[in-house]
Amino acid sequence: MSTPLVHESKPKLASELDSGFTPHHKFSISKFIVFCSVAGLFVSHALAAFTISFGLRFLQFFGKPHIEVHQNQTWEQALTSGYRNVVVRPLIDRKQRYDVLVTVWLRRTEEEKHSLWDQMQGAHYVLDNYDSEIDWDNYDNEYTEDFLHEKAIFSDVVFSGLRLKNRNMFVEIPLQIPTQVFMSGHLSTSDLRASIVIIPSSPSLLDHVSDYSTWYSWMRRHRVRPSRFPPNSTKPPIRSFQDRLLEGFALNVDLIRIHEHQKPNGTSYDESSAPSDALDSHEEEVDCFALSSSGDLVRASPSHILHPFIVTRTQVRINDQTSLLNRQMFVERHERLKSSAHKYCTVPRSRLYSNDIPPWTSCRREYQTVGNWETLMELHVPNEESAAGYDVEWAYAPYMNSLRGAATDKACSSRLAIHSFSLIYLPRTIFLFLSPVDCATSKTIQVPTQNRGVSQACFLFLESLTVALAQHEAAVMNITWRLSFTGRTSAELVGDELIGPVCEQQWAKPNTGDDLTQYAVWTNGLVGHRHGPDLHPKRKFHLVQTRDVMSDVELSLKAMYWISQTSIEHISLQGTYLLVVYYIIASTQRGFSRGLVDWIWHKGLAAIPAVTMLSAVTTIARAGSTGLLRWIPVPVARTYRDWTSFELNRTVNRTVAMLLVIISGFYYIVQPEHIYLISPTYRVDRSRELLPALRASAWWIGKLCQLGFNNRSGVFAGDYKTTVFTWVIQELIELMLTCECVVGNSDEWRQGLSLQDVCRLVLLAATVWQAIRLPRPKPVPEPNDVRVGKMSYIKHKLFGMFYVHVI
Repeated sequence: MSTPLVHESKPKLASELDSGFTPHHKFSISKFIVFCSVAGLFVSHALAAFTISFGLRFLQFFGKPHIEVHQNQTWEQALTSGYRNVVVRPLIDRKQRYDVLVTVWLRRTEEEKHSLWDQMQGAHYVLDNYDSEIDWDNYDNEYTEDFLHEKAIFSDVVFSGLRLKNRNMFVEIPLQIPTQVFMSGHLSTSDLRASIVIIPSSPSLLDHVSDYSTWYSWMRRHRVRPSRFPPNSTKPPIRSFQDRLLEGFALNVDLIRIHEHQKPNGTSYDESSAPSDALDSHEEEVDCFALSSSGDLVRASPSHILHPFIVTRTQVRINDQTSLLNRQMFVERHERLKSSAHKYCTVPRSRLYSNDIPPWTSCRREYQTVGNWETLMELHVPNEESAAGYDVEWAYAPYMNSLRGAATDKACSSRLAIHSFSLIYLPRTIFLFLSPVDCATSKTIQVPTQNRGVSQACFLFLESLTVALAQHEAAVMNITWRLSFTGRTSAELVGDELIGPVCEQQWAKPNTGDDLTQYAVWTNGLVGHRHGPDLHPKRKFHLVQTRDVMSDVELSLKAMYWISQTSIEHISLQGTYLLVVYYIIASTQRGFSRGLVDWIWHKGLAAIPAVTMLSAVTTIARAGSTGLLRWIPVPVARTYRDWTSFELNRTVNRTVAMLLVIISGFYYIVQPEHIYLISPTYRVDRSRELLPALRASAWWIGKLCQLGFNNRSGVFAGDYKTTVFTWVIQELIELMLTCECVVGNSDEWRQGLSLQDVCRLVLLAATVWQAIRLPRPKPVPEPNDVRVGKMSYIKHKLFGMFYVHVI
């Protein structure tokens, strides 16, 4: 009688043959590198948070720049010791209140200049009751040609009764700007400017000033107060001594930026074809040259032209400095600053101006350089003991500076968020914020052929802008200028200047992306200067940083998981391949907007999971364990368990291909990422592109394939369970960023909640349920995984039941 053939499972045979020896795993350099990367992420972000939170606070509370100039005394101690003459006290101290006068100046048109000039010439030959715009007999001759050049379109006290400690004061100033002003060939950044004047409330030390000295006494500066102030006054006052002093430490802010812009239709400017007298001619219109705020001539690149952009945000900072300063040291610094003023100030080239335009001066004023010793005042304070006598005292003016927000289409669209703004080319160096409307169905303005420059027959204006469609010269732009005013300590000003230039460079670019503009808002908010009255930049910054850390940790955990995979059992091959496609597209689509280092870092993090996934599902191994062999990839045969999983994956190939086509078409046509349940406050680009739709569909199908495979196998695979919970943290932060109570009501970059986000939350809930309910794959000892080729596996499936395993 023959013995029946017996087939026993491989795990059972392995348990019977187990000698009790437990093999030790070799040290894996790949796992060690990934572990160090994850740990390094936590440590680096922790150090960054510590530096931002405690480093800046330490600098603000304990750092005092220019400490050598400070007098280690209070004013009461100086009076008691009789040293009032050897110290310099602040003009505005802690108790002194002041008002902020803001005046916006606009350059006059040529017609207005000629009319005023005729009026000025005839004012001396008419009766005394001649109703002129200005009393030329009493008006200071120094400002005569200034008045001819520009006019005040706004002048009022915007803040009253402030103290130096007041923070985050905001005001919105509506402006109506005729576009004809910007059609001149001699456009400069000061053609639209604002002046900010600090007026101490009476009584103050200003009432006792007898003499003063400024660091730019030889320079010609802009006027900062209109001829009539208050605006309802009937006669312009004579500029008094105190008025001249207030103008000495006032702040001028240019509200125009000149930037390059791509020429329409891909045309380029041939430099050799430019007229030789382009710089000296007042008749030729050259769009490739402009005058910067420093007085230098700016030249555009060959494929670009220069256009003006209006600044819509300005942050003014006043120094909250009330310490006494040593007079001897102060005078030394003041005189040194006066002698070197030419290093920080420039005078525009007068040959670019008309004869009636004064050569104004523009200066760079960093607090680290000029400090509080720009203006020195001598006071004659009445002596309380003697009615006829006085005591000589000294005072210094407060320091002010500004950070300007650029005139981007985003900045102007905040008031009209329902429109999609763009920058449309207009001839003769004029730019308007326009809405893309069909030319055939909208009102147009015909431009003469000689003024077009390109084949641009019609230019479309926003209906919300007050535009006189009959005359192009009568077009008016309605602009809202947002001004914020805050007090800053000396240490805070130094910190602002370290971050400010970076912010201003990013903020001052036309068509700046929302991420760069938001970065500028964050960095200003981190040092204490908020962007709006109801904003929480620090809170939002920490939430976004935590989300980014969790995203990096998630990618690192994915790489660790796939590096540790030695089998494709319980793995959806189709889902893994689609996720590889998703990560490859995500890594190649990231641009250079934040720099090369940021691009390499994020592109590498996005590409690492794709590489590790491919190495796992394609059974790629190292050729050896020592030397160069460990870095040479070679294919290896699959195990029996791999071939079993491979057969299970073959049953869903057609379904995956069908879903890929359907979901890609759904994303391309319907755009679920733009169907919002909670609308965002920033502008959304709704253009249809095939590659983002393919990327999104690859991610969704890859996740769904692995989710279904886990449900069939009863095992949670494809990721660590810890990875799922890092995903949960990211989604919770995304939901928090959509709440007004978290980021603020006036946040112009508050995220929305779309249909895609809701579907992703449903998928996350199903994944979390599987991670909690399903067990992890049980590890099987490596010696039992006999690797065979595909033909050997087929023979085993067909004839394996007749084999007898000999013990």
